[in-house]
Amino acid sequence: ISIFRGYICILELIGLGFSVTAKNNILRLNVGFNHSIYFPIPKDVIIRSKRKVLFIFSHSFFLLRNTISTIKVFRLLSVYKLKGIKEKDALYRKK
Repeated sequence: ISIFRGYICILELIGLGFSVTAKNNILRLNVGFNHSIYFPIPKDVIIRSKRKVLFIFSHSFFLLRNTISTIKVFRLLSVYKLKGIKEKDALYRKK
């Protein structure tokens, strides 16, 4: 989706106890491990968080997709219960 010459993507965290916060160019993910994951936000990417939803905005489509794929690797979507990090409008299929 293009907004004012920029691109936006929405990521959802699905799972009990999963949470995300974004402060001072650091993204803190709690995705079911016994420790938090800290991800430095790239300079040209703007991330806003609201409980289990991430709003990611960038003027560069390549940088946006690269950031999204890096964040999604932290907790891949489970094929059995569909828990993990997923894009909002993407369709997934359970086994």
